[in-house]
This record gives sequence, structure tokens and C-alpha cells, in this order.
Amino acid sequence: PSGSRSPALEPRPFHLCFSFPDALLLSYNFSITSQARSGQPWCEIQGQVNGNKFLYYDCGSKLILSIGPWGMKLKDTEFWDTQMEPLEDLGEELRKRLLNIKAEIFTKNGSLTLQSRLTCERVADGHTRGSWQFVFNEKLTYKFDPENRKWIESPPGDQQVKDKLDSDRELTELLMKIANGDCKRWLQKLREHSNEMQETTEADGPRLAQRKANGQPLSFYLDLLT
Repeated sequence: PSGSRSPALEPRPFHLCFSFPDALLLSYNFSITSQARSGQPWCEIQGQVNGNKFLYYDCGSKLILSIGPWGMKLKDTEFWDTQMEPLEDLGEELRKRLLNIKAEIFTKNGSLTLQSRLTCERVADGHTRGSWQFVFNEKLTYKFDPENRKWIESPPGDQQVKDKLDSDRELTELLMKIANGDCKRWLQKLREHSNEMQETTEADGPRLAQRKANGQPLSFYLDLLT
């Protein structure tokens, strides 16, 4: 699937290097519009593990695609089903908020877009943390800190939007529940499969390096893995 993406929410590049075995980075990128063009989805979600795409979900059509080695590995696991219901609900809730903000604040604008990223991270010491970032119309950026329930503008932007987000207790509770609860459960289930995937991906390194030496650009083979 294609479409414009805010630079702040671009997927992390794939590298043939890895951090500590216990470290995991799970992220979900949401792309939502208040008024989709004909034939275009109003909400798309892309999932990544350690920068590798594994999931695509169209909120409107309910289309779910598993992508790459991680997607093939995870699609038949308990983790796959565990993630889907919260993601489906979140896509619906975020669009409701987007439509409300459009009606109350951006009344003279055309379509209003929201690109959001949920990041769930397990660092090497085993600590788990979740964080949120929201970008409206590819320029108004807000971060939500689940630890202190605070919205932060980066840089300072439209105060009306921030006030709207600050006053939405239901959204605050939902974001905290996912960042502090679901993130931890998802990472625990992912860890069960991470060692196997780590070994598989690292084993591809020498093979890709040899093919690069034979004349093919490394990017060609990396594209086959994602």
C-alpha cells in the first residue's frame, strides 16, 4: 500500500546489525484521514518488529496482511490474535477524535489527516515502556507520555488541539492502558519467537554479503526480506 507519510513517522531502516538478544522494539504506525478519496482506505495500520514490517491492516475493509519473515512467523501465533482487537478498536477511536477535532477546530480545512505511532520497547535490562506520537496534517506534532499522563507539543503548535487532547479523559485512559498494559503483554509473547527470528535473520547476513560481492546491490536482497 502506498500513500504520503510524515517524515517523523517513517519506518526505521533495516540494518544487518542487532542489539542485545533481549531487546525488542515493536511499533504500530497509524495513518488516518477524516475524508478518504474514493477507493482509498480511511485508516491503515502497519506493524514492525525491530524495524522489520510484519503487519498491514486496513481498518475499513478489515483486510489483514502478514508481511516478511516476521509476519510469516507470527500470523499463526497467540500474539497475532492478541494484538488485533486492540488495534481495531484503536483505529475506530482515533478516527472519532479526528472527526471531532475537524468539526470543532479545522472547520475551514478540507480533509484532516492523523499519523500516529505507538512504540513498545523492551530494553536489554528487561524493562518495558510504551510511548505515543501524533502528527496532524503532517505538521502539528504531539507526544503523549503515559507515565505522567501529559501531552507535549513538539514544537509548540495549535493550543486548541492540545487543549482538546488534554480534556479527553477517555482517550487518555485508552492510550495509557495500551502503553502500560498491552505493550507489556505483546512484548512478552514476541520474546518467545525473537530468538528464532534473530538466528534466521543473522544467518542471512553472510549470504547477502556474498551476493553483493557477486554484483547485485545489497538493497535488492534486503527488499526481498521485507
